[in-house]
Amino acid sequence: MESSRDSERLSRILSLIPSASSLREQKIVLREKRVRLRHDLRVKEGFAKIRGDLASSLGITSKLEIVAAGKAKIVANALISDDVEPDRVYVNPEEASRKGIADNSIVTVRAYREGLPESP
Repeated sequence: MESSRDSERLSRILSLIPSASSLREQKIVLREKRVRLRHDLRVKEGFAKIRGDLASSLGITSKLEIVAAGKAKIVANALISDDVEPDRVYVNPEEASRKGIADNSIVTVRAYREGLPESP
């Protein structure tokens, strides 16, 4: 009698542990990603072109933040397009040069969060 009660208790405890396949299904949410920044004259100032799947994985809907070397920062409206190469962001060359970001630089891209102070 006691062994059946123990096995019942053990099965209840084991039911609380998720299966390995359910753990694999959990999606990893990216907050930021390092990508290559390219200059493009066709992009207007205040805008940045980004690939659709990258934008959706980072949660970018309207504005994005581009940071180079932890210092130079550009906040721009996102132009989401699927004709952009993967892991690339395109910005206006004049705007990038003013901020000190060269063409073909490695930058960090993330969704812009309102209310956080911008660096000059």
